[in-house]
Amino acid sequence: GLEQARAETVTPAELAQLLQDGTAVLVDIGSSLQFRDVHIPGAHWGIRSRFPENLGKLPPTGLLVITSPDGIAARLAAADAAAVFTGKVQTLAGGTAAWRAEKRPLASGFEPALDAPDDVWHGPYSPFSNTIEAKRQYLSWEVDLLSSMEAEPGLRFQVVPASQEKTSHE
Repeated sequence: GLEQARAETVTPAELAQLLQDGTAVLVDIGSSLQFRDVHIPGAHWGIRSRFPENLGKLPPTGLLVITSPDGIAARLAAADAAAVFTGKVQTLAGGTAAWRAEKRPLASGFEPALDAPDDVWHGPYSPFSNTIEAKRQYLSWEVDLLSSMEAEPGLRFQVVPASQEKTSHE
């Protein structure tokens, strides 16, 4: 648990210098939506459970710093990263919130990313889904819903034709 999650930390000021010097690489493990909206410039977005497959995609460096919105998830992820990363692993003390509290520069957008943004489900009308295909699938499901329900054993309901529906005025 969190009580056993121990990781060396860097302050926002130290991280800023490390990133400027190119001696560290930063991975943000907040949600893809959070990362898209705001992240530390130069951070790579990644999913913790995919560290074994994806940390090798990072630029070569001897120091990996992990951040998350409040730094707690980063502390938990540090051990996972240390198991597969060949260099040193640290976390940003206080997470991205600490960086923001010091009014340091921020970025938005989804690049660079180690993973596809499949950590959250995007509805068919979300601007972040495969819009055309998602809408087609949704409309097909909606059109077929009544016949699917009618074919369901044990489900009983009466379909009222539109011309017989009562309105709220009656």
